Amino acid sequence: FSTIEDRLLSLTRKYLHLFPTLSLIAVLEPENEQYFQSSFEKHFLSNAKNSSEKIKCGEIISGVRMIKGTGFGLTPSGDDFIAGILFGTFFTETKYNTDLSWLRSEIVEMTESSNQLTNSFIRNASVGYFYHALKNLLHLSPQNFDFENRLTAVLSIGETSGADLLAGFIFSIKNNIGT
Repeated sequence: FSTIEDRLLSLTRKYLHLFPTLSLIAVLEPENEQYFQSSFEKHFLSNAKNSSEKIKCGEIISGVRMIKGTGFGLTPSGDDFIAGILFGTFFTETKYNTDLSWLRSEIVEMTESSNQLTNSFIRNASVGYFYHALKNLLHLSPQNFDFENRLTAVLSIGETSGADLLAGFIFSIKNNIGT
């Protein structure tokens, strides 16, 4: 676990230049806050940071509720971040030998909306249907020659969807969400 965890936690610093500038990687890497310029972008980022603080402090459902449906894209950035958190709970669950299915169920129930696309990928994340590109990335070490290509494959999902998903995943692992 420590190898995967170390790899993921160092990934954002080492490869920050590959992340879309308006992605939620700014929650993990404050230097990217500078790219959020318009009123909408600044408000969105402020909400995302407040949401992530609530989640870190154990107010997970309240924090998820704050970020649900916010941001950019067909699948809003906040929903992608939530899916990443759900993926992260599987890592945390295994690492700490605990059952977080209750948390995933609560998140899915709370996030249900009229957007069937986001409902579908949040449900899939809650049962551990990892994106192929994300699985490929997790199975490689950063020393592998293909690591950057596999990271780029995740980051190229949608405008910011892959980056937001990865940010949520890393955020979840970094903060041991659910423990």
